[in-house]
Amino acid sequence: MAPVLQNEPDLLQTLYRSLTHQEGFHAFLEKLTGAINGCAAQLLVIHRQPPRMEHLWYHGLSEEFLDWYLENNMIAQDVVSNQAIKQAPGLFQSALPLLPDFQPDADYSKWENEQDMLDSAWLVVDSTRTHTFVLTIQRTVSQGPYQRAELRALNRLVPHIRHTVQLYRQLETRSKAASSLSAVIDVLPDATFVLDSLATVLYSNKAARALINRERCLSIRDERFNFAEKDVQTIARQLGRGVSTVRTQIKHIFQRTGCSRQGELISRILAALLR
Repeated sequence: MAPVLQNEPDLLQTLYRSLTHQEGFHAFLEKLTGAINGCAAQLLVIHRQPPRMEHLWYHGLSEEFLDWYLENNMIAQDVVSNQAIKQAPGLFQSALPLLPDFQPDADYSKWENEQDMLDSAWLVVDSTRTHTFVLTIQRTVSQGPYQRAELRALNRLVPHIRHTVQLYRQLETRSKAASSLSAVIDVLPDATFVLDSLATVLYSNKAARALINRERCLSIRDERFNFAEKDVQTIARQLGRGVSTVRTQIKHIFQRTGCSRQGELISRILAALLR
């Protein structure tokens, strides 16, 4: 059985909270660094060709170092990053086996010596056709190299790290799509709603929200169109009929209009209101 990091439950909670935390994965990286006796940690999004860093969450790095690293595009010389972009997602590895064939320039060597860096535990978290997501945790000479047992302990976290990063990507993609679509429908002069196949209201523009505020019989509740219960009861009283009778007549409306779903019927109603 693989060794377990002492604060593994807390680490996992912090990891999943990264999905909604304002600072993303920064808090998780801080706890992970402390749990494995590291000095710094980064979660990078690397564009593979040409190699460049497109996003970074980090702990334990100075702003001065980050500015220098980015301005000089040092990722092009980073031994771990250059190996990671060639590999499929896997498990944590030590960087030490990569060093014999590594030939950095003077600037990179100077930084490594000044920081007293010795080893990195690194993981290819995920990859797409164009990008690689890499997690690294550095150690200094005084902290010593990573041992196999420590890498096995880190590997217990891998399925959770990979799952969380994939969820983060999905949420980010959805957020970007929502922003783009929202910007398009916001400029339309007519009331516009976008519904999915389950009649969930995904987007609405200003004119649509004004329409909902104006029409007493229609509202949006829990992201779905809703005919308020009090209006059904009012209609029943006005017609001198029971609420159940009115509901039956509503079902007949579905049949007569040829609508099979609430969203389809509501679309027709909204079209009529806009004429």
